[in-house]
Amino acid sequence: MVKTPGPQKPRFAILACRSLELEMRAVAVESGVPFFMRVFSSRCHRDPEGLGRAIEKSFGSIETNLPVFLAYGNCFSPVNAGVRKIQGLSALNCAAALLGGNDEYERLAEASYFLTPHLAAGWKKYFLGTADAVPDKNIKRRLSKWFAPIDKFILIDSGVRDLSPVVASARELSEIVEKPLLGVRGTLDLLRRDLNDFHAKG
Repeated sequence: MVKTPGPQKPRFAILACRSLELEMRAVAVESGVPFFMRVFSSRCHRDPEGLGRAIEKSFGSIETNLPVFLAYGNCFSPVNAGVRKIQGLSALNCAAALLGGNDEYERLAEASYFLTPHLAAGWKKYFLGTADAVPDKNIKRRLSKWFAPIDKFILIDSGVRDLSPVVASARELSEIVEKPLLGVRGTLDLLRRDLNDFHAKG
């Protein structure tokens, strides 16, 4: 009888923003290095201190010798993480990470609001508190006020999700606030590069 090998012991941990979950998981699986992943709600960005506490608390449940890759851009940096190897993304934020870096982000950023696939699909929950929200006149007025400074939405296709429902959801938001929706092809190159750099540092 041939025994099926059990799961390999993780060699590193990933703590990720929900906005990058599928993309980061795809890159980590592609690397072939065993890992485990913990994901935090993207709504935590509204409470950076709460996000920090949640992530710092997670360090206590990860083996102390296990290196940690933070799938967060410069929007979050850990403190009091203890003595362990920790590395984050070399990007300003999730959008920059999926565009391949800060240069491409800055090139497109003027008067734009970026929608990652996750944010585009779940904008009602993120902005209105529930996925079942039906925008009435008051909500439409509020959204229009929030997005008044922008000229356009830019939806990033990361290449790892079914984009049909994402596009439909993003189009609903763009129509509500009467701003055009543009699409741009993203890339996982920055995630790959940063993760490879993380492993290379040993």
